[in-house]
Amino acid sequence: MTRLLLISACLSGCFYTDPINQRPSLDIHQTDVGSAVYRNTAVEFSAIAIDPDGDPVAVTWRAYACTGSACDPAEFDSGADTTFTVMTPTNRKTGGVFDTLHIVLEARDIHGATARPSQTLDLNVIDAPPTLALRKEARNTYVVGTEIGLYAKVGDVDDGYAALDPLAWVVHGPPTMATSYTLVDLPVAQDQADPAHHQFGKTFTPGGLGDWDVEVTATDPSGLTATADLPVSVVADHPPCLAQWDPTATPIAGTTVPMTDPTLFQVLVVADDLDPFPSTPSSLYGTTEFHWSIVPPGGTRQSLTGVTGSGVALDPDSYTPGDVVELRVEIQDRNHTVINCPETDLTCSVISEPSCLQRLSWRVEVR
Repeated sequence: MTRLLLISACLSGCFYTDPINQRPSLDIHQTDVGSAVYRNTAVEFSAIAIDPDGDPVAVTWRAYACTGSACDPAEFDSGADTTFTVMTPTNRKTGGVFDTLHIVLEARDIHGATARPSQTLDLNVIDAPPTLALRKEARNTYVVGTEIGLYAKVGDVDDGYAALDPLAWVVHGPPTMATSYTLVDLPVAQDQADPAHHQFGKTFTPGGLGDWDVEVTATDPSGLTATADLPVSVVADHPPCLAQWDPTATPIAGTTVPMTDPTLFQVLVVADDLDPFPSTPSSLYGTTEFHWSIVPPGGTRQSLTGVTGSGVALDPDSYTPGDVVELRVEIQDRNHTVINCPETDLTCSVISEPSCLQRLSWRVEVR
């Protein structure tokens, strides 16, 4: 019996084996799969590693710059995280055109088992076209015969903006009329906060009304281009418009506004393409001119010489209760458009837009 037990134990021990460690499997995933890859840009990958035994897996990345299948002997970047982001170089270390990104991914579990085979991924690296953004000087309207600042911001992610050809500017005038224009270089300072781009400028002076289009093209050393259009709608130079005033004035003949205390009659806002009031940093030509006149009780109209500001003060103590005084302001921009309404009209508009007034009158009754 003892002999049989020993034989049984021996037979059981001979069939015992340790568990077999299995190799991990591995795959490369490109974050933006299908997207173009350019020189001097970031490309992101992630490792998909699966271990059948559930063991932790360590990965190793290597990135090579190649021309076709000929790669630099040393990688230009490496990593050991699950995700791997590479900034593609501009050129290969050993020379030659960098046109292929070669990615190698290897993996090993904690027992030393390696994924077989290692994973590789080759991506074509193509030349990036220039980037181009246009803008025009911000204004409410763009007036015929007046300079307009146009700006083109250019860059090239792999060649650099300095390698680009000079920008090509083409102006298309309104299709219904032959018009002239001028286009002059405008010095523009480089934005130090954005060294990857450069801004060029032109002053554009349209010689006619209508819809203009300025087309700009940037070309890199490989002949790739970027083209953008900048529409400019050009209008006539309208006279200024009285927009706000105080106190209220009445345009109805024979009516008056009462005045019992010293009052400042003033224009608060003048709307104009180029000569607004109050003036702003973007005002091209300055502020409106104010011309004041008064009709004293029983008198005729007199210009208030030396009064050029936007307001005139009247004191009822200078008059007798019941007196009617008419105070008038007329405005002009730099063109000095003649205000040709009859003198008896309390208000006046020199264009076919009654709401745009160049004359305003207060008929004041002293109380």
